[in-house]
Amino acid sequence: MDLAAVFLGGGIGSVLRYLCNLFFARHFAYVFPYATFFENIFGSLFLGFVLGIFMVKTDLNPQAKLFLTVGIAGGFTTFSTFTFEAFSLLKAGHISLAIIYPLASLILGFFAVVLGFYLARGF
Repeated sequence: MDLAAVFLGGGIGSVLRYLCNLFFARHFAYVFPYATFFENIFGSLFLGFVLGIFMVKTDLNPQAKLFLTVGIAGGFTTFSTFTFEAFSLLKAGHISLAIIYPLASLILGFFAVVLGFYLARGF
């Protein structure tokens, strides 16, 4: 059941991301990545909201949690998980890690994209 929940939620999240990309491409000039920016911020809001509910209401279905968090939020954006993990570090009192983790992820992720791009040009 867990795999089915993630599978179905992931499909829905991916379709929502695609529709969001179509909407922003149709209605906004593409200089700034509005769709991705929106998806990442909204996905973070959605994930925080859902996890907040599940922390308060512990009797809710665990498959529903997987469907909404790993599935829909994960299919819509992985940034939401990243930001929640950074928040969790802060909440646990790991202040330096809560600062280092997002900065290192952003900087190394950027350079990984650049490296991957130039490696792919060699093929």
